[in-house]
Amino acid sequence: MESAVCQRIELDNLDHSQEVMERFRLFYNNQRYRGGLDYQSPYQFLQTKNQVLAAIDLVNKSYWTIITSKDKADLGSGGDQPDRNNISD
Repeated sequence: MESAVCQRIELDNLDHSQEVMERFRLFYNNQRYRGGLDYQSPYQFLQTKNQVLAAIDLVNKSYWTIITSKDKADLGSGGDQPDRNNISD
């Protein structure tokens, strides 16, 4: 930030410096592309990542709903379950 802002712009007072820093922050996070983020801005990268995570979450919820429903159907009444903690068998 020092080389991008402070060495290029003469800051007159605190209000001016806050305005310049806010504009730089908005540019840096929303418009500046980075190679480490697959040539996207941080905002675009997070949007893409959030969409992927939301899709994975949806798939996981669907998977666990199916598994839970299947397990409940397999359990039946629950009255005829074997004693799995009995070591003497």
